[in-house]
Amino acid sequence: MILDEDAVSEALGFILVFAIITLSIGIIYVVGYPAIQDSKDRAQMRNMEKNFIVLQSSIETVALGQSPVKTIRMGLGGGTITVDGSGGALSVTAPNISYNGYVGNITYEMDGRQIIYENGGIWSRYPSGGSVEISSPKISLRKDSSDLRYLTVSIIEINSSISSAGGDGIITFTIESADQTTSAPQIENTAGTAWINITTSTPDAWARYFRELNDTAGGGVSVTSGTMTCNASIQYDRFVMNNHSVDVRV
Repeated sequence: MILDEDAVSEALGFILVFAIITLSIGIIYVVGYPAIQDSKDRAQMRNMEKNFIVLQSSIETVALGQSPVKTIRMGLGGGTITVDGSGGALSVTAPNISYNGYVGNITYEMDGRQIIYENGGIWSRYPSGGSVEISSPKISLRKDSSDLRYLTVSIIEINSSISSAGGDGIITFTIESADQTTSAPQIENTAGTAWINITTSTPDAWARYFRELNDTAGGGVSVTSGTMTCNASIQYDRFVMNNHSVDVRV
């Protein structure tokens, strides 16, 4: 049998083109898809950071009695969100002021990275274990023109049993005040030292925050941190502490 050379060439050309196309698709899938997915995940985490700032504002609004209830909707984007009222042990001790309890936390996690609401602040924890502050907690230290240090600690407890949701759907947070009565702030008008001890998954971020307070107030703050703890001693001339509690349901 005599083969038609043109037909053979056409068949070989088709096979070669098909192989190149298949190889190109494979390369795009192997190299390009992870990059696209990584970009999508980063966008989701940035969006969730913004959602948590809205959550922070809503919790504060309810805690301070400016609104009886708030609801927030969030897209999970493949991650998991957990509300835990038994997390985040906190103790505050001063000569005439004290607190010892659990402030709770709200955590969003995707691919090992976490965004955490804890005691009025928002923190980000990375798979490596490192963490950074996204939005400040309700602890402030300022110095006035007379060099008097004013320390303010606002404690916001998350009153909730452990609950979680995950997947690609949309969840709704309902936030209501859990304060039975309006509690009066604890006030100390005599100079002293406050010791603040926090059990947290973001101790390095908390430690940096307290060091920033030290820098802005011109000293008076000492900080140590461990694997799951952050401890600060803060010198003050005036100290005010408020304590609020909110119910958070998913």
